[in-house]
Amino acid sequence: QRVSNAWQLALIGLRDAGWRPGATEAPQELAKRVSVDGLDRCATILERARHGIGIDADDLGDMASSADTAYHAARNELGTVARAIGWLRWPLT
Repeated sequence: QRVSNAWQLALIGLRDAGWRPGATEAPQELAKRVSVDGLDRCATILERARHGIGIDADDLGDMASSADTAYHAARNELGTVARAIGWLRWPLT
């Protein structure tokens, strides 16, 4: 669940920046397409978790920090108005 929550944080940053994943787009494909810092590591850990490949405590920490990096990297290009709208959105999807 923690891996999924961190992935959702990264996706929120991408949506704020105008990036939307395709309906059938795999996480790795999205990471290659948008080329945002931290997203590739997030996608790798997410796919390992989805496919039942073991993850350890280091992966959970990496996922959280990578998702935070991706969120902030995606939002860095936003203007002031878009950034304010992102903070005021409800719900967070």
